[in-house]
Amino acid sequence: MKKVFLFLFTSSLLIACDSNHHNSLNVLKTMEQNFNINKFSGNEVAYVDVQKNLNLISDELLIKSFNIYSKKIGLNKVAITSELIENENNFYLRFHNSDNSASTVALVENVSNNLKTNETTSRFMMLGGTTCTSSSCSHCCGCLPNGDYCTKCERWNPDCTRSTTGGDFLKETPDEY
Repeated sequence: MKKVFLFLFTSSLLIACDSNHHNSLNVLKTMEQNFNINKFSGNEVAYVDVQKNLNLISDELLIKSFNIYSKKIGLNKVAITSELIENENNFYLRFHNSDNSASTVALVENVSNNLKTNETTSRFMMLGGTTCTSSSCSHCCGCLPNGDYCTKCERWNPDCTRSTTGGDFLKETPDEY
């Protein structure tokens, strides 16, 4: 009897886990289909599932979108990789560029698209409107988006540059420290 109970319990657990994984893949597939590669800020790029796992759309789409955005605003950076970073309970997407600089954008919650089912909420994250680029702080030490501004680059040669978008308005300004 114990073996039958253990088998049923294990089977139901595996089915539930597989179902959650399948649902996450379906959500990501839908997000990728709706992703506008010519739009950068405001694009939904991540999904936080009910187990609090952050799931990103494909790296290829993220890099292509960043490179189009970078060219459009005259930043002229070419991303070759991207990584998800967390700092003080905030998530960021950092693009590592071909010139050894890094461009970082915040992931902000899209509260208008969150799904509430029973007692759980599935959260969607989109790219924020401020991108911070630095060579000195490309692997550490600041130059992270903080609202419409960038945090200070805490290295010997602070070179943090802020690019801010808002709607159709695009501008690039260096932060002065």
